Amino acid sequence: MVRPNIGMELLLIAQSARILAQSAIRAGIRAYTIDLFSDSDTRQYAEQCVTVLPTAEGFDEASLLSWANDFAQSHRRCAIVYGSGIDARPLLVEKLAQIGTLLGNHSETLDLINNPRNFFPLLNRLGIPYPETHFVQPLQTEGLIVKPICGQGGKGVVFFANNLIMERDAYFQRFVGSDVFSLLFLAHGREIQAIGFNTQWCAKHDTAQPFLFAGAINRADLIETQRLAVEHYARALTIECGLVGLNSLDFVVENGECLALEVNPRPSATMALYDEDFHQGLLALHLAACQGNYIETPRQTGPVRAMRIVYSPSKLTIPAGFSWPAGCADIPDANTLIEAGQPLCTVHVQCENRQDAEILVKLAENELILTLYEN
Repeated sequence: MVRPNIGMELLLIAQSARILAQSAIRAGIRAYTIDLFSDSDTRQYAEQCVTVLPTAEGFDEASLLSWANDFAQSHRRCAIVYGSGIDARPLLVEKLAQIGTLLGNHSETLDLINNPRNFFPLLNRLGIPYPETHFVQPLQTEGLIVKPICGQGGKGVVFFANNLIMERDAYFQRFVGSDVFSLLFLAHGREIQAIGFNTQWCAKHDTAQPFLFAGAINRADLIETQRLAVEHYARALTIECGLVGLNSLDFVVENGECLALEVNPRPSATMALYDEDFHQGLLALHLAACQGNYIETPRQTGPVRAMRIVYSPSKLTIPAGFSWPAGCADIPDANTLIEAGQPLCTVHVQCENRQDAEILVKLAENELILTLYEN
């Protein structure tokens, strides 16, 4: 049985901390959250939720650090776990590590993994293949996409165009027109455990954001040699960079070969596809691994699960008394104003096969939008 040190008071920080807080409940851990939403279901799982309003960079650093300091001062044994919206900012992570015990990858690791100018030379050194990548615009621009240096969730990734207004920090990569896959894995310095392979989806509501993350489905359709190759990539990166806890590796497949895209060096949204398969949840495994107590568990064979982020098609105020369908998560409060194109909630389904799961999750999205906009 996994036995993380649950004597600590746990502070969870992420753009949306709901899945981390939900997993904490499964492990019997009291957790507190700082995120950008404080959704109604997050508040059900957490002892206390704090909302930090975003800036152009995401979290407002001064406000976030102030709240984290307040928490540490009132909780003697403060431990911090971060998720999305934090790992692209290693200096912020370094400051958080000075406030409490950081249970996750430290700033030195993040600088290797999340800085493309370090990451792709690292892949070269490790012999891990990836799509052709440039930091200066090449002469041949056909078939290129442009990615921000510090992008997350596909934000800011666009197809190259001659009239494109470039961000100051951006790079060019050859577009591979296949599904994007990910491996969710647990790392412990020199070893990994594969949790599951997933197929990721992009949102279609905004042509200016063609690669915006819209969800994922587990049990990805990959052959065994491809799975083993990606696990090898994850193990090599773990050994080289000292990865710990839950991480995910994004990749595409071209002519049967798996090409690495990026590593998310923190618990990713896809942990929601597997958390129920583990008696104590995946957060308990993350905490144990970060505390040097890596315990490999048997491979899980749970149902096919899919999650999809529902983006609002137009401006909407959540009606009072609205009854959210089963399977909805990240639920905003009544009277919350959701701008067009902003996340509305996440829908989850589970089935015995992928085809039914893909149909049901899309149907759930469409029915939710129809019902909300009829009110």
